[in-house]
Amino acid sequence: MSAGRRVFALTAALLFPPVCHAQVDRLQPEIAGRDVSAVNEARTLRREGDLSGAESILRGVTDKNPGYFNALYLLGLTLSDRDKMPEATKVFEAALKVREVKGLNDDTIYNTVAWAYLIQGDIKRARELLTVSEQRLPQLSPQSQARALNNLGLVYLYEKDWTKAETYFKRAEGLGSAQAKQNLKLLASAAASSP
Repeated sequence: MSAGRRVFALTAALLFPPVCHAQVDRLQPEIAGRDVSAVNEARTLRREGDLSGAESILRGVTDKNPGYFNALYLLGLTLSDRDKMPEATKVFEAALKVREVKGLNDDTIYNTVAWAYLIQGDIKRARELLTVSEQRLPQLSPQSQARALNNLGLVYLYEKDWTKAETYFKRAEGLGSAQAKQNLKLLASAAASSP
């Protein structure tokens, strides 16, 4: 390359830098740039086991943007990983509210919030949310369907409705849920020892 072409290439690079496309959130395209990058970084940290680091990043993002669904959802998951279920549940509820107010296309949140309540023993609220989740099963992936069906089985197990529990566990097992398979064994034991 001649000296003239090098000068021209350098000048063009300085005057017309490459366009950097900011990351855009898939559910909320109005959210882009640093917040999306931060959530992706937190997701990686969580996957790598740095829950404190992930939580710190996500709190910063949600403090700045309390209507950011994916940040709230991931913060809730991170808090649950850290055994902070009451706080995780509040964050999941905030994510659910954002989903409903903005009409976002993510139906997994109903099962996730229900799961949080189920863990804490609030069967009534879990059942309410799982009823919505069950209505939205066709929109869920098979893996998410299995989780929702398994959680419905747990609700019926807690309520000692063995027949319905078995029905839901079998449906979840049919979708590949190892947890549902274990829960069928638990159900058999519970039903056998119940008066």
